[in-house]
Amino acid sequence: MNARVVYESLLKRYAELAYLEELRKLETIAHGDLWLVGGWVRCAFLGHVNYVGDIDCISSCTPEELSVLTASHVPRAVRNFSGGLRFPLPDLNHIDLSSTYTLSGDSSIARSLEGFNASVNAVAIRLRDGKVVAANGALEDLNSRHFRVLGQEFHEKGIVAVLSDIEALSKFYGLIPNNDSRTQAIVLRIARERTRLSQLGSEDALVSAVDAIRNLVPPRASAWLVRGFVRNALLRELSFWDDKDVVVDCEGQELIAHLSSNAFEYALNFHGNPKVCLGSGHMVDIWPIADTGLSDELERYEFNVDAVAWDVNKRCVVDPLNASRDLKLRRLRLCCPIDGSSQRSVAYAAVKAAYLCLRHKFLPQDDRTIELLRLEFPIDGLLRKNAHRLARELWCSNVPDICSRISWLRDFVGASPSVGLLLESAHHLP
Repeated sequence: MNARVVYESLLKRYAELAYLEELRKLETIAHGDLWLVGGWVRCAFLGHVNYVGDIDCISSCTPEELSVLTASHVPRAVRNFSGGLRFPLPDLNHIDLSSTYTLSGDSSIARSLEGFNASVNAVAIRLRDGKVVAANGALEDLNSRHFRVLGQEFHEKGIVAVLSDIEALSKFYGLIPNNDSRTQAIVLRIARERTRLSQLGSEDALVSAVDAIRNLVPPRASAWLVRGFVRNALLRELSFWDDKDVVVDCEGQELIAHLSSNAFEYALNFHGNPKVCLGSGHMVDIWPIADTGLSDELERYEFNVDAVAWDVNKRCVVDPLNASRDLKLRRLRLCCPIDGSSQRSVAYAAVKAAYLCLRHKFLPQDDRTIELLRLEFPIDGLLRKNAHRLARELWCSNVPDICSRISWLRDFVGASPSVGLLLESAHHLP
């Protein structure tokens, strides 16, 4: 696609979502040197008009300059995992801004792009005027719908994030991996990870996860793995990129003090609780529950299939709500009342219900769950971003014949806006 058309389409899309004004503020702070990179640029070149994700930007301002400038102009900025700055958008999406000095050690946009994980992600568009800078061969790869793995040799640190992104380029975005040795080595590594997980029992997977996160928990605190990782492990449907949620029986201040004193790098998630990036690249969201306790916490979850826990200390399943039977029989029920929830929360619950049914072939068990799947809801940028993330997970989770499952769910519940939104996110696939 023509670079000028791509630039203008991005500006139009950002304006529609009320993102452009915030980007212009950062452009002013960065003295006009603000470059759009990553998923938005890639998808604009590919013609994927429904894409919404984090907005990734780079600038040749030094990290110190950016910190000083943003401290006075955008006090809400926080540090992200890459050493850059994160700025909230009006709909609670965000912009990530990194300095080229962090990425490549100098002011070169081009050299920074060469360190990106894939050629199709390594294209930059300057917000001020649409100027394009790309890694060698990146634009040709976008035009031919191929991709190559870039960067230096990958080590185990952060490898999961690399593998996840590369897998998504193939399975979700429909791009063809190049036949060079570096790209094929990563493709082979992904296949090996899939094989390893398929041979791993539920308990072994959960024990392995506990070994990776135990040090994140204060020594005398009780902690439990909850939600998706436990659900997927018990069903033996884990993906190597599945993130982890941990609830800890301690105060939030104690948890933050423990992470800080042990030099664990963390950011704050959407809800203001710590998110830790493990050395492998797995993300762990940690939730302090000193004021509630485990049973009350599980009762707050929207769906029964998420209400099973794994005790980090005792290494066993904890199921105070007897949800394991429903999980085994693949029965989905809406548990907690959502009448008092925000419109945004209810809309996300509807999309999540569709995702759970499609990923695991859960059967909706009650009228409330079916009504949720049929619910009409307003769609903002954040909901599109979350739907895009869930759709990507669906298409990358090795669901057998996803199209048949979609037809099955629609036959069962009728018209479903939440299924439709997931399909919109993947409209570029056959």
